[in-house]
Amino acid sequence: MKKLTIAYLRASTNENRQDVEHQKFSIEKFALKNGHKIDMFFSEYISAYKTKAKDREELMKAKRLCLEGNVENFYIFEQSRLARNTRDAIDFIDDLTNVNVKIWSVKDGRCINKEGIDKLMSLFTSYFSEQSSKDTSDRIKSQKELAKSKGAFLGHKVLLGFKIIEEDGIKKEVVDTALVPIIKELYNIYLTKGARASMDYLKDYTDKYQNNQTLLQYMSNPKMELVVGADIYEDFMTAKASRKQVTNNSVKTFRSEVLLEGLLIHEPCGGKLSIDYNRGKSLIFKCRHCKTKRIEGVKKSFGGEKLTRAVEHEILNVLNSKLDKDKLIEKYNNQGESKIEYIEKDINNITRNINSKEKELEKAEGNLQKLLLMDLDINSIEMTSNIVKNMKESLESLKEDLSKRKKELAIEKLRLNKKEELAENLMNFKYLYEKGNAEQKKIILNQIISRIIVRDTEDFTIEYNV
Repeated sequence: MKKLTIAYLRASTNENRQDVEHQKFSIEKFALKNGHKIDMFFSEYISAYKTKAKDREELMKAKRLCLEGNVENFYIFEQSRLARNTRDAIDFIDDLTNVNVKIWSVKDGRCINKEGIDKLMSLFTSYFSEQSSKDTSDRIKSQKELAKSKGAFLGHKVLLGFKIIEEDGIKKEVVDTALVPIIKELYNIYLTKGARASMDYLKDYTDKYQNNQTLLQYMSNPKMELVVGADIYEDFMTAKASRKQVTNNSVKTFRSEVLLEGLLIHEPCGGKLSIDYNRGKSLIFKCRHCKTKRIEGVKKSFGGEKLTRAVEHEILNVLNSKLDKDKLIEKYNNQGESKIEYIEKDINNITRNINSKEKELEKAEGNLQKLLLMDLDINSIEMTSNIVKNMKESLESLKEDLSKRKKELAIEKLRLNKKEELAENLMNFKYLYEKGNAEQKKIILNQIISRIIVRDTEDFTIEYNV
């Protein structure tokens, strides 16, 4: 099968779409010059300085495709698109080099991991990118601190009760005196009639804060003391704390007692259903996303007790009638052997990576010693020293990963040897479930269920782990 040529595009924010389009155009032109055609693009809008490479979804998708052996060429506009952090850049380049993926940079005009000297130049480039990002970040922070000291508005969300004015050319956030009586009345209604009446009152002034959680977050914000005064704010905080205590004393709201917690997925939006209580008594499951976004024509809450009974009934039927011990053992065998093979392959890749890094580190340390004997400026020596330090940290991290994977391998082999015992336990789950307490039942449910897709209290699909 022909291997792919892919490209990764990144801009720091969603506003920089034009920058990404420029990257795409330049990469396509450069790839064509090298006799390649881009088969697939991965793009995202995220800061490489604030977000590590492993936490960038599109970059990790592209990397997984490379590690699976499906990619021959990987195109970027410049190395800073991969990572601003030197260590992240070293790790990424090494991982792709170890599976024979060529990394092409438009700005460098070449493949940056073809030879040893290319890799060393990549380290220097990554180091300068990291230093540049740090300098930019420090400069922005300094500017913000200066603006803050002058009372300038820095662009955060403006709460109801405040407004933005311009004074001496500087935007400032001040209390909106016209709204003070309205908001004081809001606090008074909460103290005398409760949260529901407060939300109804607010409807005439704003469509925000229309559920209990957002209302209390808004009213609890320390800035609101500037609007309503210290006495009213303190009375509110006292009332809020006392009502929470009464609720906890009268209703069992302990998370560990809700059997289906974390397993329920709302089909229309794909989000998890959260736990709530209807008027502090009966359990309900809510989709906060659909409710907050005011999505029409979609059921957003479900009776907790009814849904739990329906799910339990189906699960017990499955445990009672569909399980076959021999088939379970065969399933465990297939899954276990596949997982062991994957971990062993990963261990081999990490080991090769460690051997490669140790050789590179030895060369880099030798180069550092030579630089110390030469008449060079301190910045050049410090830069090389920092690169050596990053290489050592990367090597230690790899060794930790290797140790963890070896432990995982030992556990998987032990688990495979106990496949009959595991199958026997699953066969006995029905008995254990019926005899167990709430916490034990939750453990059992999470062992056998991947997730439950909910459309209605009696219309759902259970996806099992086995």
